[in-house]
Amino acid sequence: MGGMRSLRYPFAAAMVVFALLVLACGGDSKKPATATNDGPAPAVATGAPATDEEYLAAFCAGATHYQEAVNTEKTADGIANAIKEYIAAMRKVVPPDDLRDFQGSYLKYLQDAVPDPTSLLTKAAPLPADGPRTRLAGKASNVPECKYPNFLNPQTPR
Repeated sequence: MGGMRSLRYPFAAAMVVFALLVLACGGDSKKPATATNDGPAPAVATGAPATDEEYLAAFCAGATHYQEAVNTEKTADGIANAIKEYIAAMRKVVPPDDLRDFQGSYLKYLQDAVPDPTSLLTKAAPLPADGPRTRLAGKASNVPECKYPNFLNPQTPR
């Protein structure tokens, strides 16, 4: 899988588009989703919505974990496991109200990539609407988990 290593920089670009920097960890008031990693993903978890910063923390942590797996895992199954872990973490997140549709689309995007885990390197991720995207991009620099550029940046082409 040496060819995957050569894709790490395009992934950084996809990370700029995929650095899926929007989803955050929920507070104690959130109920975890009950679906399994391999089952259908609920559109969103239930409970009080996460703050933008919480949402970004979860979103960025999963994207970073995926990027690290692409660069270090030696098998497709290893990379797929990183995607499954990302899905499981994001299923627990209750997004801000204006990101619910995006989260459902994003979870489907991730789930669809499990059989071909490097497809996320070349397949464009769904994007939130411009307003929420711009709002989150403005907050990402204050979230430690969002250390890489991401697709929320308003200057990133759609």
